[in-house]
Amino acid sequence: MSKKRIFAAVTSNRETVNGGVPIFYADNEKQKSKIAATLANIADGMVHELDNGVMIIVEH
Repeated sequence: MSKKRIFAAVTSNRETVNGGVPIFYADNEKQKSKIAATLANIADGMVHELDNGVMIIVEH
């Protein structure tokens, strides 16, 4: 079984996420989705959106 890990977080709210993983800040929702999708492609991962508007990329 492969180990999964959070690769990065993407948000448009600087107060929502602190340290632990690389954090990418977007100016709007469209940019947030594009950044998350690009990072997921690079990491061969999946994008998951949390209830607080943060998107995380999980490496599989």
